[in-house]
Amino acid sequence: MNTKILFIILFIVLAQILAACGGPAAEPTSVPTLAPTVAPAPTATPEPASPTEVVQGFWNALNVQDVDEAMSFVAKDATCRGSCYFSGEQSFRSYLQGIVNLEVKGVTIEISNLQVAGGKVTYSWEYYRNGALQWSGTESMQVQDGKIVHWENLQN
Repeated sequence: MNTKILFIILFIVLAQILAACGGPAAEPTSVPTLAPTVAPAPTATPEPASPTEVVQGFWNALNVQDVDEAMSFVAKDATCRGSCYFSGEQSFRSYLQGIVNLEVKGVTIEISNLQVAGGKVTYSWEYYRNGALQWSGTESMQVQDGKIVHWENLQN
């Protein structure tokens, strides 16, 4: 057999081996296809909590002395009138912090008889110390877009 023919056969075999191994002599056997793009599902905008849930959440947070959590229910430009008279987030936070600082263990404020009219939540409250009723009254909070915007804080 001729040496040239032997080298050609060897070259062809080597090329086939490289092609099978995916080496540089390999040519793509199929064209990759792109997967169709799928638009992400729209995320639902959560509905604001109901006015009663906002007021209840506010008082629940204050009962565990969590001013930050209580403030999460308060609008940045909220106002307070009655036994308080101020507006704005910092004043509201300071007022609540003062309430928490004055409170001692064993103090809770329970609210009941929540009634809603146009975002205004009127409710009865009772102030307990070590399980004994100390004071009670009625007041209201105006809730808009899931936040307290006004607190009519009248002590009876």
